[in-house]
Amino acid sequence: MENEKNSDERLGKIQGTLEEILQQLKQQNRSGYQHDFSYTKLLGAVAQLLVIGLSFWTIVGLVDIGEISGSAGTMLKILGAVLLQLMALTFFFLEHQNR
Repeated sequence: MENEKNSDERLGKIQGTLEEILQQLKQQNRSGYQHDFSYTKLLGAVAQLLVIGLSFWTIVGLVDIGEISGSAGTMLKILGAVLLQLMALTFFFLEHQNR
């Protein structure tokens, strides 16, 4: 009888410990979902979209050869795209560092 009582107590303790572990795992899983959004990731995505738009604008500018100062304007557009690309990469790198 005493053995059965001890084994029931042990099973109860094991069950309690397993329930605590399950609750902690559920909590960690929930907190993992909450950290998916970040402002650096958002800023990186916006900068990347601006790079795509500026690159398209540059290609359109290259087709329009009629401008006198077209090469200077095109260089400014390309440098702007490079700057925005570096910003996007920086924001994505910062997001990766925060994890």
